[in-house]
Amino acid sequence: MKLRVAILITASCVVAGFAGAQRPSPSAPPTAAATGAPYTEHSVWDITLVKTKAGLNDDYLRSIAQTFKGTMEEEKKQGLIMDYKVLIGDSSNREDFNILLMVEYKNMAAFDGLREKTDPIMTKVLGGQDAQRQLAVKRLDVREILGTKTMRSHTEVDLPRTIQGGSVAPRSMHCGFAAIICHRARGLLNPLARSES
Repeated sequence: MKLRVAILITASCVVAGFAGAQRPSPSAPPTAAATGAPYTEHSVWDITLVKTKAGLNDDYLRSIAQTFKGTMEEEKKQGLIMDYKVLIGDSSNREDFNILLMVEYKNMAAFDGLREKTDPIMTKVLGGQDAQRQLAVKRLDVREILGTKTMRSHTEVDLPRTIQGGSVAPRSMHCGFAAIICHRARGLLNPLARSES
């Protein structure tokens, strides 16, 4: 009898220990299973949609080569951003963007107090307010900001199961930058202008 009780207690402790080890840490982001959402949230991207004037792509890219890159590298060094990208492509029509400026942040909380943290970097890289204003006005001759978008990166969006060839097969889709295309196609872009670094 004592042996049975000892085995039962030991087994309970092992199960409890195993179950506790499977629990995520409080600082870990909630998983899809924990929230009930069909995806897991990750970093946040701030995206600026730029339309350069005809034949001025290279001029615009030269103008941001030092300013945008210099600002982003310093912000990355200070841990304010995770990464940044410049995507260049063809416009689908005369009103479409051809350049995306993308900045990756750890989460939405990274935007809290961001201006106070980035203003000194902007001043260091671009100069004072007057220099920054002159640069912004000069860029009006080369490009137009069509809008900005803040989007969260997700992994594995689970779609409903479908019957394929007589068997049930799960369908999933990786959702990330493809969402930009979906939003663009639906015309859901925010038309607010924003000045890039």
